[in-house]
Amino acid sequence: MTGVFDQELRDQLALAGQAERAARTAGDEDGERAYAGRIAQLRRIAAQHGIELPPEAATEPAPEPAPDAETEPAPDAAPERA
Repeated sequence: MTGVFDQELRDQLALAGQAERAARTAGDEDGERAYAGRIAQLRRIAAQHGIELPPEAATEPAPEPAPDAETEPAPDAAPERA
């Protein structure tokens, strides 16, 4: 039964993280705060039950560059050859 609890908690944490990111993308600050609180609550529950989770930063995906952002080579980088 512990494995089921562990998996459910991890699933709920993943869903809350997705919802938090969706709220952030939509500019919904209240929703973002609400889901951040849900994530914190789930992490406390995990700690109370001895369930180890990755650090919070590890559960967040790396931010993607803006679609219109151009990447420029570093100033000291060798020019590309065709």
